[in-house]
Amino acid sequence: MKKDDLYKAVKNETGICRSVTEKVLKSAFSIMGEALERKEEISIMNFGSFRLRHIEGHIGVHPKTKEKVVVPSHYKIVFLPGTKIKESLKVE
Repeated sequence: MKKDDLYKAVKNETGICRSVTEKVLKSAFSIMGEALERKEEISIMNFGSFRLRHIEGHIGVHPKTKEKVVVPSHYKIVFLPGTKIKESLKVE
C-alpha cells in the first residue's frame, strides 16, 4: 500500500474529504518521525510499536568486493507487531 492508497482508504472508511485526510495523515507521520528522532517509542494500541535499536559499530564485508569495511554504530527502527496483528497474520 502506498501513501495515496492509504489516503483513499481512510477517505472511504471515514467519509472525510481527501484534503483533510492528507493533512491529518501527514501530521501524524511527521509527529511520529519527530518522536523517533527524540528516541521515543511509539506505541499504537492494537497495531504495534516502533522503537529505535542501537547497533554497535562492527566490521562488515562489502557484498560485491568482499572487502572488509567498518560499519559505524547507528540506530535502526524496529517495528514490533501488537497481539491482534500477530494473531491475524499468525506471526510468531
